[in-house]
Amino acid sequence: MKKSFVGVGILAAVCTCHGAYAADAAAKGMDLVDGAIVCRSYDLAAWLYGQVNVARHAQRTLSPEQRRQRELITGDDIGQEPRVEDWGCTFVPAGTPLAVEPGNSVPVVSGKLSDGRRFEGVTLPTMVQR
Repeated sequence: MKKSFVGVGILAAVCTCHGAYAADAAAKGMDLVDGAIVCRSYDLAAWLYGQVNVARHAQRTLSPEQRRQRELITGDDIGQEPRVEDWGCTFVPAGTPLAVEPGNSVPVVSGKLSDGRRFEGVTLPTMVQR
């Protein structure tokens, strides 16, 4: 098993997901989110999924005027989806190969995007196609 050390000195932690496992799954979309959201925690991935999905539903179903009126009332544009990168997460397009670390109650995944950037973290179980 390939291991890498993250951090410095006493705060170093061992991560075993840097390519330690062969890609045995693929990213899968859910509802209007067309891929997997990979974050440092399950709660963050689930929250971002909900925010992106609600925004995409609003983009499809509400007219620009309805969105503008709602923004005037509530102070936010329901159709403006958050950038997952701003939250330290990665959006992994559907079909991208994933390596899934065994033995966890939530999917701990790693892989490489088409542009060569590596990612690792936790995603929702329904965003993994085995």
